[in-house]
Amino acid sequence: ITDAHVDAFRDAWAEIDPDALQRISLTDLPRLVMATPYPLGLKNKVTNTLRSDCMKLVKQLDIKVYNPGVSSGDMGGIDWITYYDTLDALVRHAFPSIQDAAMVGLEVVSESLTSIEKQLASKKEANL
Repeated sequence: ITDAHVDAFRDAWAEIDPDALQRISLTDLPRLVMATPYPLGLKNKVTNTLRSDCMKLVKQLDIKVYNPGVSSGDMGGIDWITYYDTLDALVRHAFPSIQDAAMVGLEVVSESLTSIEKQLASKKEANL
């Protein structure tokens, strides 16, 4: 996994999570997969069955789902997934030989989150 892979994932995530909450609705996962460049996602992958490939990939991912069926909290009863869990699952899927995806590029992931937090702070300052 390279910095470019994580940067591309971060950019796709930021489109869905513009407030940098580090979580999105589970229903947004297919959109994220389609917006994340290959090999982590399916953007720019040439295939005749892209939609089918997307749904297949989503079903294969082992991502912890939070708030399943509970009507409380910030997400209002919606099942949600986190940035780290999703990145980890996509790395494991794209690079199956990696034993501990969470340790691969951890520094890069931290830098990505710092960048997102800085962008959010800038937006808030601009709105004041």
